[in-house]
Amino acid sequence: MIAYGLAAFLPPDTDTLALEETGAWRITFGMPLVFFAAELTLFFTYFPTESPKFLLLTGKREQAEASVARIYTDPDVAKITDYIYRHCNKKTVVVATKEAFYGRRYKNGTWVALAVMFFHEMTGNNVVLLYSNSILTEMNPDSQLTARQFTYIIGAFNLFSSSVSIW
Repeated sequence: MIAYGLAAFLPPDTDTLALEETGAWRITFGMPLVFFAAELTLFFTYFPTESPKFLLLTGKREQAEASVARIYTDPDVAKITDYIYRHCNKKTVVVATKEAFYGRRYKNGTWVALAVMFFHEMTGNNVVLLYSNSILTEMNPDSQLTARQFTYIIGAFNLFSSSVSIW
């Protein structure tokens, strides 16, 4: 959506010389790289790598209680931790972050998932933003809305759909 917002300040679609001079392609291709870097940063710094269940099963009760305290607002952390421990009888695979990236068994899956996330960011919305003016103009030349307005409608729908899928 940031790329859509930045595109709102571009010259009119009919002024191709001004569009070329603005270097708008840098916005279209640069923003996905910025977002990919931000996703990786958030993934490794903000989100904890181990769940309370994992910590309990590996005997790290203090860390599990600290993790539960970050997740829940209930002041009785020990009660919640005990409940999780009693109801996590199933055996889980213990995989540390280092093992996920460099271990023989998991590294392929981890790197494929990161590559998918990278290529998802490199395609998607920004392709719509880049080519929508010419595509939408050819599809419906007699429309009351401009191709750029259609692009913003597509962007708003995408934002709404993404927000709904998160919650």
